[in-house]
Amino acid sequence: MDETELLASPWLQYGEGAFETLRVEEGQIPLLRHHRHRLSAALLAWGLDANALDGVWAEVEDVGSHLPGIHRLKLMVGRGADGRLLYHIVHGELKASATVQRATVETIAAGGMHHFKSTCYAPFIQAHRRALSKDASEALLLHPRGWALEFATSALIHGDGARCFGVHGPRLDSVAERVLFSKTGWFRVPPPRPEELPSRWVLACNALRGLRPVKQLILSDQTRVDLPQPPRKWVDEMNRCLWEG
Repeated sequence: MDETELLASPWLQYGEGAFETLRVEEGQIPLLRHHRHRLSAALLAWGLDANALDGVWAEVEDVGSHLPGIHRLKLMVGRGADGRLLYHIVHGELKASATVQRATVETIAAGGMHHFKSTCYAPFIQAHRRALSKDASEALLLHPRGWALEFATSALIHGDGARCFGVHGPRLDSVAERVLFSKTGWFRVPPPRPEELPSRWVLACNALRGLRPVKQLILSDQTRVDLPQPPRKWVDEMNRCLWEG
C-alpha cells in the first residue's frame, strides 16, 4: 500500500473502514466464516463492496497457515481515495490469559455506540486505555441510565451459577457470543445494573481469547469488589465448545 495513497484515503481521513481480529491456532483460524460475515456486514454499513474481499481473505488464510502456536491476526480494511478497498494485515503472538484480573466500571455516552463494533471503536479503545491506567485490563461499560452493557474489548456474559446470559450492547455483534448461544442454549436478558453483578459470575467473551472470568471490579468510587468464580473445568469446556465452531 502506497503511503501517499493511504494518507489521502477516506479510510484514514474519516475512518471509513472496519477490521476483524482473528485467533490463529497452529495455522488454523477458528470461526473464520463468522468473522467473514461480520466484516462484510460492517463494510456494507459503509457502502463498501465486501465481494472485493475474496482475494484478501485467501491472503489472510495463507498468512495464518504459516503461524505456529497461537497468534492474533488483524485484517484492517478501508475506502481508498478512488473508492476501491485498501487493506492491511498484521499479526503477533498471543499470550495466554485465562482470566481478567480486574475490570473498571465507567459510563460511556450512548451516542458513541454503533451496531458494528469495528466501524466505530474509538470510544471503546479509549475506555480500554483508561482501564489500563487504573491497573485493570478491561473496562465494563455502562449506559448513562446505569445498565451494564459490555466490556471495551469483549462481550459481557453473566450468570447465576446455573445459567448464563449474554448482554448484547448497542454496538455489539460478538462472534463468540453468537456461537456459544447457538451451541449451549443460553439466552439474552436485559442488561444488569452493576450492583447486581457481585453475586454473579461475570465473564469477558470474544473470539480472540474465548471466555475469561473477571476476578474483580473496580467501581466508579474506586471500591474493589471480588466476584465469585465459575469452576475452571466449566470454563475450559465452554472454550472447547467455542473453538470447535
